[in-house]
Amino acid sequence: MSKGSRDIAEKTLATGSPKKYALEISDLKPNTKFEIEILDQEHAFALRDWQKMGSPEPPTREQTEHLQGKAITTAKTDVYADEKGSLSWNTVLSPWAVVLLKEL
Repeated sequence: MSKGSRDIAEKTLATGSPKKYALEISDLKPNTKFEIEILDQEHAFALRDWQKMGSPEPPTREQTEHLQGKAITTAKTDVYADEKGSLSWNTVLSPWAVVLLKEL
């Protein structure tokens, strides 16, 4: 990533503010299990770790392995529909977060 691209990414990440979200789904089978996976500035985002390393160009093999591991480590949480088949999930998401809800 070039310095110009990093600057654009940093400027973009600095926009916005955390937002509260409420997800409600009904008419599910009782106790249906879901996985919620979140990619945000704290999860699956290796830029900060790379910067903490001193922004090496290029990173060593060990640094690259660490960054690759960081880049695929999303936040995962299991949630369940209640006995009536309703799922309710409330959270606060940081700007630019991406959420995947997957039925298991």
